[in-house]
Amino acid sequence: MNSAHLVDALERGTLALFLGGDLPQALTGVPSRAEMARALARRHGLETSPSLAQVAQQVGRGGWRRAFTVFLREQLQDASPQSFHRRVVALAHEHGVQTLVSTAYDGLLQRAFDDAGVPVEVVWKDSQLAVAFQDRPLLIQLYGNPLADVESLVVTEDDHLDLWRDRRRASVLDEVKRALQRNTVLFLGYNLSDPDVRLLWREVLGRAGDLHRRAFAVWPSLPAAEVAVWADRGIEILAQDPWGLVDGGVAMRQPPAPATPPPAPSSMPAQLYQQVQRALLRCGPFRSDTALRPLFIDRRISLWHNSLPSANSPIERVQATIEHLFLKSNAEGTNALVLLLRVLRDQTSQGDACYGQLDKLAKKLDTLLKGQGSTAAT
Repeated sequence: MNSAHLVDALERGTLALFLGGDLPQALTGVPSRAEMARALARRHGLETSPSLAQVAQQVGRGGWRRAFTVFLREQLQDASPQSFHRRVVALAHEHGVQTLVSTAYDGLLQRAFDDAGVPVEVVWKDSQLAVAFQDRPLLIQLYGNPLADVESLVVTEDDHLDLWRDRRRASVLDEVKRALQRNTVLFLGYNLSDPDVRLLWREVLGRAGDLHRRAFAVWPSLPAAEVAVWADRGIEILAQDPWGLVDGGVAMRQPPAPATPPPAPSSMPAQLYQQVQRALLRCGPFRSDTALRPLFIDRRISLWHNSLPSANSPIERVQATIEHLFLKSNAEGTNALVLLLRVLRDQTSQGDACYGQLDKLAKKLDTLLKGQGSTAAT
């Protein structure tokens, strides 16, 4: 059963969620994109269309962008999180989902995280990503936030096409691409017959090409011809999601409770350990033992190439590597884990958000260890 692969990815810590705005209002508390498109078209006397991007493009002609911005705010301002949002938060929190990408405009998922007291970093532009706490899950609002930042909105057809040329979001888009390349992905709340989803595919998902890992989308009753089209694009269609997030029903298979994570090494603060673990998962080649070993050809860490531990999943591989390197140092007394962070940093473009994260963690860990005294010899 296809859902077994999703459940396995959740258990291994390699599942990313993409959440769209096409679910019905009865479920989310806000109109779907198609419902908003029809309402916006009626308000401005235009031919109705299921594509919000097309209608907004027409409304926005001649500098009238404010018209659909005000409309969106009116549609969303009185909404509150629903059971659907709370179920997503519970799944993400209980099983350590690290990346969630939302193309909904309502911001209700963020509020559901806040209501549950679950820390999450919410970003839609690079300036936010630069100061995000690395030990928290990342919620990327890919199409912006109309209530907090109207300039961030991606609504019209031109907005969609310009998204990948927006320098203010280069690092955020790198995070989206990285999520596709390193995780099994579940698309939830996307009407795959909607023209706007094809825009998303062409401008975001298609850019990952053959590099993206296995992906699934939940959309009941999609015609067989459409199922085949999306299969060619690398996305398998499911009639329902494995955990009943949409209907709250019985799961296809209930995921077990996550294993208790191993404790941080005794002299590393737990918060720093979580930051390092998250950065390595996001920025390093930990998807397999085979992918990781070439990294250790670098002379700074080649000393530990032949002693790297094997593991069955990315999260286990990261944890084993941290434990293996933390109490080791080279002949000059530099900690092996610090060296690993530096190697990864130096192999990353300076424009990539990972560069700054790895650099900051390498310095923080190095300062900590120097304050405690030298680590154990190799």
